Amino acid sequence: MFILFLAKWITVPFISVYVRSLGLSIYETGVVAAALGAGLLVFEPMWGILSDKGWKTKILIYSCLAHLLTFYLFSQVRDLPSLSAVRLLEGSAVSATGVSTRSLIESLSQKKGRAFGLWWGVASLASLVGPMVGGYLAGMEYRLLFYAGMGLAVTSLLMSLLILEPKVEPVEAEKSESRVGFKAIAIASFIVIFPFFSRSVVNSFLPVYVKESASFSASELETGLIFTVIGFTAIPAQTVLGEVSDRVDRRLLISPGMLLNCLVLALIPAASDIAQMYLLAVLYSVSRAAVNPPLMALMAENVASSKRGTAIGIYGAAEDMGLLIGPLVAGYTYQNYSPAAAFHLSSVFILLGAVCTYALLKKM
Repeated sequence: MFILFLAKWITVPFISVYVRSLGLSIYETGVVAAALGAGLLVFEPMWGILSDKGWKTKILIYSCLAHLLTFYLFSQVRDLPSLSAVRLLEGSAVSATGVSTRSLIESLSQKKGRAFGLWWGVASLASLVGPMVGGYLAGMEYRLLFYAGMGLAVTSLLMSLLILEPKVEPVEAEKSESRVGFKAIAIASFIVIFPFFSRSVVNSFLPVYVKESASFSASELETGLIFTVIGFTAIPAQTVLGEVSDRVDRRLLISPGMLLNCLVLALIPAASDIAQMYLLAVLYSVSRAAVNPPLMALMAENVASSKRGTAIGIYGAAEDMGLLIGPLVAGYTYQNYSPAAAFHLSSVFILLGAVCTYALLKKM
């Protein structure tokens, strides 16, 4: 999992900058980013259903192969339709990684907060190392990002062939069948749209903003370091808050986390130098850590064990809805109004999400 996530995070902070370097507009950059969300949205529920049928390792193997093809195609294509098609394929690969690895770790652990905190912690470790490597490679040649991704995808493929599918005891499945947990799935899936809307805005437009804004004129390495700070903070934050959520009411962490996320988005346009942006990156990372592991654990413990793969797939599709909407809304606002308007509008959207979250969590 770490190696595949590392391949992803070598490229994530620089895709939008790379697309801009090809001559595409800000809104077209948003369209390319939204294509990733569309691919995730289409495929994730399917992977969830298949994982419940004992396909977890097969899905992971597909993910490695699809990532390998995606990185190769990224190094070749140049126009909007082709880039969008590649990101659609990437969506199928990323969703396969998310569903298979989440389902595998969930099936092997009784403490869901700790399990999902560990999952997010490993993902964050990759996001710590990847942007530094990516920033160095992008400073020389953008294609090197994709060649490095191809090598890591091959390594992940070889390692995934060694993973054995965990077996679910029939008795456990029969007992849990009486509480599928549709209500928990619906509420958690609605809530998660908001933080992933925020995530898509940060991933898609913050690199462009700090590179093209006169206040920053950040290099690729400085841009990568912003995401490295996010990853560095997230490693302890995701793990600790996941563990804390096993000891207290998980709902106490989620709404405050979203409010902090809202504040960070509102303050991005007010930052006047790269050091302030690094501080905001720390706060942004903590806000994500307060939402992601507790919310997923809260859903998982209210869903039948035999249906958790399907639940994770539906939940993931809701994440993808945020990834699809965010770049389109923020990209349009960024291009037609201003960068500040894009971040402020996103902040208002997350504030709305925090209010809805507070009300809905009372029903879980």
